[in-house]
Amino acid sequence: MKRNLLLLLFCSCMIQLQAQKTVVRTEEMVIGGSVHPSSLVVIDNADLESVEKKWNSYIKKNKGKVSRSKDEFFHDNAIIKSIGPDTLDIYSVVKSSGTAVTIAMAVNKNNEFITNKSGTYPGLEAFLYEFAVDIKKEMASDAVEAAAKVLEAKEKAHERLLETNKKLAEDNAEMKSKIADNDRTISDNEGLIEKAKSEISVQKELLESLEKKLKTVE
Repeated sequence: MKRNLLLLLFCSCMIQLQAQKTVVRTEEMVIGGSVHPSSLVVIDNADLESVEKKWNSYIKKNKGKVSRSKDEFFHDNAIIKSIGPDTLDIYSVVKSSGTAVTIAMAVNKNNEFITNKSGTYPGLEAFLYEFAVDIKKEMASDAVEAAAKVLEAKEKAHERLLETNKKLAEDNAEMKSKIADNDRTISDNEGLIEKAKSEISVQKELLESLEKKLKTVE
């Protein structure tokens, strides 16, 4: 029961998650050893460790060498087609705040940190957006699977209750039939009991009479 309640709570969080639109924003932050303009996206109700692993796999799909120092990823000489053909140095961090996980990315192109704030690099924003949406879809899929399992468990419990009630009703019907049969037998036996009492009385009188005759035989 407790497990089902936790699953329902998880599904409820995922439903709320789906109502929130994915937005990539730009702001200044400390990353790559200094303060740089960065692109950020927030994923609510997410697990930090899981998002970190997925982000690491996601950036490794592109050309370039990926390394990690403490909480910061560095993608050296990266080439991301959606951003352009030039090599990039990408610094990124994945951090949590409460139940939300934020992915922040600072992109250095030709010694200049770029963003899509002025609409110049839509591919940069798309790179982060696609990752966040993929994560949300995966989480929503997990929520659907969890909800389906809860439903299946509830349906099975419902079926068991129906079967139990059916068996008990059958047992009750059988017992009622047996009680009715017993009542008829008891009623029939009442008449036989009275007849037997009468026959016993007559037999006793006959026995007494025969015993008296036996005593008078000479």
